[in-house]
Amino acid sequence: MIKFLNEYSYTIWLGLLKDYVFGIEWLDKNFSSVLKLKPLILIAGCPGSGKTVLACTISYANALRGRKVLYITFHESKEKLFKIMSDLGMNLNDVEVRGTFNFVKIPIPLSIDNLSDTIFKLISKYSPEVVVFDTINPIMTITKDESVRRVLLQNFFYGLSESINGMTILVAESIGEDINLSNIEFIADVVFILKQRISKGLISRSLMIKKIRGVEVSVAEIPFRICSNLGIVLYPPPILEEVSPEYEELELPCEVLKKVVGHIHKSMYIYITYPPDARLPHATIIPLSVALHNNLKVLVISYIYPPDVVKAQLLRALGLIELKGKEVEELIDKYIVVKSINPTAYSLDELYIHELRLVDSLEDVDVVVIHDVGLVARLSNASEYLSKLYNQLNYLRLKRVLTVRLGSYVSDELYRLNALLSSTVLRFEPVFRDGKFVGVQAYVWRRGTTPYIITSEELSRCLEEIAENLRRKCFSR
Repeated sequence: MIKFLNEYSYTIWLGLLKDYVFGIEWLDKNFSSVLKLKPLILIAGCPGSGKTVLACTISYANALRGRKVLYITFHESKEKLFKIMSDLGMNLNDVEVRGTFNFVKIPIPLSIDNLSDTIFKLISKYSPEVVVFDTINPIMTITKDESVRRVLLQNFFYGLSESINGMTILVAESIGEDINLSNIEFIADVVFILKQRISKGLISRSLMIKKIRGVEVSVAEIPFRICSNLGIVLYPPPILEEVSPEYEELELPCEVLKKVVGHIHKSMYIYITYPPDARLPHATIIPLSVALHNNLKVLVISYIYPPDVVKAQLLRALGLIELKGKEVEELIDKYIVVKSINPTAYSLDELYIHELRLVDSLEDVDVVVIHDVGLVARLSNASEYLSKLYNQLNYLRLKRVLTVRLGSYVSDELYRLNALLSSTVLRFEPVFRDGKFVGVQAYVWRRGTTPYIITSEELSRCLEEIAENLRRKCFSR
C-alpha cells in the first residue's frame, strides 16, 4: 500500500500520518498547505478523463491515514468501483474493513430538503472527515431554477466542510472541455479540471490546476497517466527560472577537436547529425570517446533499437578502429547503460519527463546520449517540441550532465531548431570522388567560434588518436 503513494518513503508516510493529503506526491509537496483549510475540492472533466480515479486517490490516501471517508454516489456500482480501483493499486476493501471508508449509493433526491435530510443522516451515522459526491450532476436536475441551484451549491456544499470540520470533494461531469461551473468554482478552495485528447492515436490526459486558494500556482497543466497498480502518475514539467551555469571542463580526445572546439563542459549540449541514408559510425565514436576519455558514466536512450542492439553497434563502431576483445566489452559495460523507449507510446510531455526520470533513477550519470532525435521531432509540433526540449536541456544542465543528441538530418527546419539550442554542432557527411566513397568529413561549430570543416584526412587521424588512447585505457587496467 505504501508503494501506491507514488515514491513516498516510509519516513514521510509517518510524518504525514495526521495530515490531510492528496495522495499524489507532487501535489502534496507543492499544495499541502491548502488542505489545512479543510477545503472544498472540485474535480471536473469530460467522461473518461479520470475524475473518479482522482477522487478515489484522495479518499484512499486519507482513509489509510485513519481519516473517515464517506463516498456518496448516485450511480456507481460498489463492486465495479472497488474492482477498478484495486487494479490501480487502491484496496478499498481493506480501508472499508478498517472502518475508514464508507461507500453509500443513494437514489437521486426529489427535492433539496430530501437531499439535505439524507446527507445529514449519513453524516450523523458515519461521522466522516472527508465527504465525496460522485457526481453532483444528478443533484443539478432537482430544479431548473438557476438561483436555487446557486443557493444549493454555494450554501449547502460550502457549509458541508465546516459542519464536518473536514474536506469535501465534488465530482462534476461535463460534455466537452468548456466547463461552466462558475457557481461552484467561486466557492471552491481547489479546482482541478481533467482533460483528455487523442494524441498520436493515444489518449493524452492532463490535470489543469485552475485554482488553489492561498497558494501560488506556477504550473497550470500537468500531463498524467492512469497506470495499473499505481493509479494516477503525474508528469510535472521541470520549470527553471534561470539558465544554469557551465560546470567542469572536459578534455577532447584528439588534436583536431582540441584545435577546432577547444574544450567542452559537462553542462553543454552537443547536437550530432548525419544523412538518414548514411548513418556513419563516426557519429557514435566521437561522443563515446569523449565520455570514456574523461571517465564519465553514460546513459544512452534509443528511440529505435533495443539495448542489446545498441551495445552491439557500439562495439562494432569501436571495432572499426581496431578496438576489440573482452577488455573493450568490459569498458562498455562499466561506463554505459542503455535504455530503449518507444516514443509513439507517449505524448511529448510524458516522453521528456520519462527521460528525466530515467536520469534521476540512475546514480552518477555524467552524459546522456539520445538517439535518434529526428524521429520524435517529426512526430511533434515544432513550437511544442522546442519548448519541451529547452526545459529538458536546462534541467540536465542543472544536473551537470553533458547532453548529446544524435539524429538523422530530416529537414532544414529541424536541423536549425536543434542547432539553435546547441553549444556544439557536428554534422558528418560522406565524401565521394569520381563516384567512389573516400571518407567522411565533419562540419563543426562551437559557440563563440567560427565554423570549421574537418577533412576526411584529419578525421582519420583523430580516430587513430582515439583508438590509441582507448587502447591504453583498456589494456593498462
